[in-house]
Amino acid sequence: MDNRPSRAYLRSLESRYRRARKKAKGVMLDEFTQTTGCNRDYAIRLLRGDYTYTAKPIRHPRGRYYTAEDAAALEHLSDLLDWMCSKLMKAAIPLVLAGLRDDGTLDISETCAQHLLDMSSATIDRLRARRRPKGKHRRGFTKPGTLLKYRIPIRTFAERNAPVPDHMDVDLVDQRRQCERNLLFYARYGGCL
Repeated sequence: MDNRPSRAYLRSLESRYRRARKKAKGVMLDEFTQTTGCNRDYAIRLLRGDYTYTAKPIRHPRGRYYTAEDAAALEHLSDLLDWMCSKLMKAAIPLVLAGLRDDGTLDISETCAQHLLDMSSATIDRLRARRRPKGKHRRGFTKPGTLLKYRIPIRTFAERNAPVPDHMDVDLVDQRRQCERNLLFYARYGGCL
C-alpha cells in the first residue's frame, strides 16, 4: 500500500484512537503502521489529528530577490557580450553597464542595474540556464593545424614550403669596390649568407 494512508481509513481510526486507553492505542498503532507502512511517529501525528494533508504548494521562507526584469536584462547583456561564461560576465558587467544605459541600448531601472552589479557568477548561471539559445554553441578557439594556414592570405618574403637546398655553392670573390669584406658567400638560390 502507499505510504500515505487513505483518508477514509484514517478517519475511521482517529475517533477510536482518541477514546482508547494506552494499551489499545499501542495495538491500534501497530495495526495502522503495518497496514499503511508509515513510520510510527508519523502515524501517531496522523491519528492524533496533529498532521493534515495540504494541497498547497511548498512555501519558500523568503521571496525571490531577482525579478523577471533582471533576468531579461541579463539575457540582453549576454547577447551583447556573446554569451561569455559567468565569471567573465561578472567582471564585464560593471565596465559596460553604464555605457549601455547612457546610449539607450539597455533601458532598465536603477534597482535592476544595482541587482546586475551585485549578482554573483552562480546566480548569473542560474538565471541564464533556461534562456540560453539552443542553436548557439559556446565560443571556441582556433585549433592547431594547417586548416586556416592556406586560406588566410599573409604576405611573407619567403615561400611557405621553401625547398631545402641539397648542396651549396661557395665562391671566393674579391670585390673590394662593392663591399668592404674580401669574401662573400652566395647560396644556390641567390641569398647572401
